[in-house]
Parts: sequence; C-alpha cells; structure tokens
Amino acid sequence: HTQHTHTNACFIIHLHTTRLPHQVVRRTACDMAISICKSSKDPFGHCTKLVNSLFGFVSQGVQETSEERLLGSILAFRKCMTVELPSAHSSDMLIFDANCCQKLLETLMFCMDHKNHNVVTASLECLQQLLQFINPHLLGWFNACAKR
Repeated sequence: HTQHTHTNACFIIHLHTTRLPHQVVRRTACDMAISICKSSKDPFGHCTKLVNSLFGFVSQGVQETSEERLLGSILAFRKCMTVELPSAHSSDMLIFDANCCQKLLETLMFCMDHKNHNVVTASLECLQQLLQFINPHLLGWFNACAKR
C-alpha cells in the first residue's frame, strides 16, 4: 500500500499537470493518480478526495477555467467512474454517489455551453458515460429535478 504522503504528492502532481496543454501528459497524470489512489490504504477515501479536488477545479466557473484544465478534469471524471475498489469495500460505497452524480451532471451541462468544441465533445462523452454508470436507485434526484 502507498503511504499517505505519497498519495498526497500524487494529488499535487495531478493538480498541476491537468492544466498542461499536452493531452498525453494529462492522460498519464490521471492514470497515475488513480493508480496510486487504488493502491493506497484507503482507496475509497483517496478516490473520493480526487473527485472532490476535480470539482474544485471548475467551481470558480466553467468559462473562467482554462480549456486544458477542463479537458483534464473531464478525462479524470471519466476514468474515476471506471475505478473498481478492492473487494474489501462494501458495494454501497460508491465514489459517485447521488450527490456527486448530480454535481457532475450540472458541471457537464455548463461545459456543453463552452466556446471550445473539444470541451463540448468531452462533456458529451462524459455525460454518456455518466448516464450509463448511474445505478437505477440513484435516479431519484434526477426524477425529482425533472418534475420541477
């Protein structure tokens, strides 16, 4: 298992490299961050921390966030959705719970109005993956929003 300090170092590296213009660097940093989270002593906690830090990137506003950082964050969201936690964790521990799914859906909706077509395309791909990912029991928040 990875030590806590190594996991934090990974987050710092990931945070700095997701804004770089090179797609390969963003993809590699994302893969590295997720690998370190999965091999840590608390994979669920570290993956959740990674997802929350990604939301922090776009919390100041989608249009104000650099295109590279948005693309890196969307890629990381997509990869985090595919993370399988070790079997020692119970199946009710979801990195993307109802609140997180709703937050991601709202973020993606804002990203679809971005002036850069790459951000719009990445957002649509992530939305497609999110809709395939959502468990039926998590759709309550979506139905409640639709009834408003």
